[in-house]
Amino acid sequence: MARRKPPGVGKTRTREHILADLAVNAVERQVLLAGFTLERIAHDYGYDAIVLTFSLTGEPKPGWLLLQIKGTEHPQWSSDQITLSFRLQRSDLVTWLREPSPVMLCLYVEPLDAVYYVWIQRYFAALEGFDLFAIGDSITLLIDAQSRFSPDTARWLSEQLEIQQQHIREALDE
Repeated sequence: MARRKPPGVGKTRTREHILADLAVNAVERQVLLAGFTLERIAHDYGYDAIVLTFSLTGEPKPGWLLLQIKGTEHPQWSSDQITLSFRLQRSDLVTWLREPSPVMLCLYVEPLDAVYYVWIQRYFAALEGFDLFAIGDSITLLIDAQSRFSPDTARWLSEQLEIQQQHIREALDE
């Protein structure tokens, strides 16, 4: 049950609002440092931002990266500190896994001021025996602690997107 505000108290900015903005800001900074742009999505339906990438000469590259951005003050680390766990809703996965563009889950860990990421389609393609419709309402994703989102990461993802776009062009030419 939702808590009621005392009469006369208007809208308030919560810690969750601040954390969400910090998370987007942290991701956007890395994207900008890579020389790319991040466009925030107001009505997200599973995506918070689109990253547009550019060549070294500043020309826009075809395609885009789709981002779901989350933030946490209390990360759930494995006992050996090698992975971070994060719960995902199956309804989000249904949307993300049918998307041809790369979808990244970016998790901002506020105490470290760091962003970790997972390429959703590749993560689940690598899970042996994964069945989207047998998982129930949610699933725990394990994010490698080495998967820090940085300008180099954004540039690498741009290269991977370019390779994917080339495969699509080749398939259309056949």
